[in-house]
Amino acid sequence: MPLARLPRFFGALCVCLASACISVDAGASQVPHLSGVHVLQGSQYKFADPFEIYAVAGRLWITNGGTNQLTVISASTGSVYKVLNPGPYHLWLGGVPLAVAGNDIWTLGYKTGYLLNLLVELNGSTGAVIRAINVGTKYNLNSAHAMIVSGSEMWLGTNTLTEFNLLTGRVVRSISSHVFLPEAIAVAHGDVWEFNAAGGVTLSEFATSSGKFQRSISLPGTPSSYGGYPPMNMVIVGNDLWLPAGSQAFKISTVTGKVLTRLNKPSYGIGKAMWVVALSNRVWFVNLQANSVTELNQSSAALVHVDKGSPYNFENPQAAAVIDGSVWVTNSYQFQSPPTNGGSITVLPAT
Repeated sequence: MPLARLPRFFGALCVCLASACISVDAGASQVPHLSGVHVLQGSQYKFADPFEIYAVAGRLWITNGGTNQLTVISASTGSVYKVLNPGPYHLWLGGVPLAVAGNDIWTLGYKTGYLLNLLVELNGSTGAVIRAINVGTKYNLNSAHAMIVSGSEMWLGTNTLTEFNLLTGRVVRSISSHVFLPEAIAVAHGDVWEFNAAGGVTLSEFATSSGKFQRSISLPGTPSSYGGYPPMNMVIVGNDLWLPAGSQAFKISTVTGKVLTRLNKPSYGIGKAMWVVALSNRVWFVNLQANSVTELNQSSAALVHVDKGSPYNFENPQAAAVIDGSVWVTNSYQFQSPPTNGGSITVLPAT
């Protein structure tokens, strides 16, 4: 089916999805406007190993690694807005990363069988399907580790780095040279960067316009220093790329490719860091093993604070998002045996 017909066709199916895929918990507690530190947990959130978290359209979208549900929370109140289930497009909501594009969000899905072959765009406010693009099964979407949308292009990391045009629905290119299990992707200044989880500790840079390989950056340390927990994301602020890397973290110049700062001193509290977020002149690293969040000055990389203990109640924090002056951190509780509950969210001021 030509892509031009997709919005109208799938618009007719959104009503079906809204009734079959989305549920609203009428009993969700209404939290007053969030200020200070809050820990959100309880059955109304349907948390089951909350994993990745994304801020879009005034809401927080949280994937649950233990189920195929996605919890959507109001950023202003902390109350449950909706809980999404797979629905007729078999949306992959818990096992793969999502990608934010303006006020919409992208995930993966399939129509029949169990092989993911759809790029699915959801309305960030309502959760309704906007369109679904069938890209086939040969691109191995089931092994997706990271994806990001930049303009009309989606970059997806599986065992290769594949670029999809979201206007035509066609694959632009699939890059395998200098790509070794891309686990994190960032796009800025006309280049796409990806972290290689295999083949050494490296970053690879490609031109977004041509896919041409630009350079590879070798990072200090060894693969064992990541402890089996490679970064799930990285962010670019200005000309600086911030990368979490297990027992250490890096600030890297996207201009020169040089490591500007290596954060590996005990005072930084970095421990199995896999996620980083930034706002204004602050950067936060989420430390899974250390049960903490490390806040840094973006310009100087100086330590601002290590948030740990009460009242944060971090339990194996995985990921974070920044919205409306607050940092939202997912607590997976994944190393508790047996787990005491499905997980929680810690909300702290972005000071």
